[in-house]
Amino acid sequence: MKLYILSLVMLITLGACNGQSSAYDEAKKTEKAIKDAPRPGTVPTTTGGWTMTATINGKKWSATSMMPPAAAGSMVGYIGENTYLMMYCFEKRYAKVGDKATLGDGYSVDYWVKGGPNYSNYKGMMEITALKDNWAEGKFSFTANGLTVTDGFYRVELK
Repeated sequence: MKLYILSLVMLITLGACNGQSSAYDEAKKTEKAIKDAPRPGTVPTTTGGWTMTATINGKKWSATSMMPPAAAGSMVGYIGENTYLMMYCFEKRYAKVGDKATLGDGYSVDYWVKGGPNYSNYKGMMEITALKDNWAEGKFSFTANGLTVTDGFYRVELK
């Protein structure tokens, strides 16, 4: 009987420890989901829909949500509350495949990282590579003091 009670106590104790670990893991997942949740007015990024990706200082960057150009007047890609990349967007009525814009003077670009440095003197380019229905795709790259953005790709809906 003592062996049965001792076994039962150990089983309950070990089960409770496992429950705490998984509860902690669930809390961490929930925290990440809240931080990465789309901001009000934005749309979540998807593989075949809204997309903004780049390589920033050698590290892959991929927006989790985007502000539609019709709402913001520019393209803005967000990763939760920690970072955003904002840049000029072509107007639908003037957009043509092959159109290019020189980023910097007159065509703004902004990259922000929470708790990070402020970047200035942006120089770069963006280009429309495809137009289909209301969707535009393109590429971009730019540099600033201490910042190099390459392999940029965007897909946005133009209204």
